[in-house]
Amino acid sequence: GAVMLPKTFSRDFGHDVRHFATLIDPLGNQFQVLVETINGNVYLTWGWFALKDFYNICVGAWVILLYTGLGQFGIILKDRFGQVIDPPTIVPPMKFKIDLSRVGT
Repeated sequence: GAVMLPKTFSRDFGHDVRHFATLIDPLGNQFQVLVETINGNVYLTWGWFALKDFYNICVGAWVILLYTGLGQFGIILKDRFGQVIDPPTIVPPMKFKIDLSRVGT
């Protein structure tokens, strides 16, 4: 699974985001994702599905991404009814990293 960022993002900030990005939720949980540029489009690929499992979300959820610079995005998730999905409270916050040995397979 992957998500393509809007073309305006690719044009304005695509050069700022290199190989990896970090998605950070309001409680500080972090998700490392692989960034791939294909035909001028920026995609978030490996690591993206960790959100689904961590938040226990199903069809119809929305992810709001706010680019804060240096390859980092603030994230807020909403269900299909527009209600914010609260992240689980884990102390210390989780830091999901990509298994680099599997990237590109």
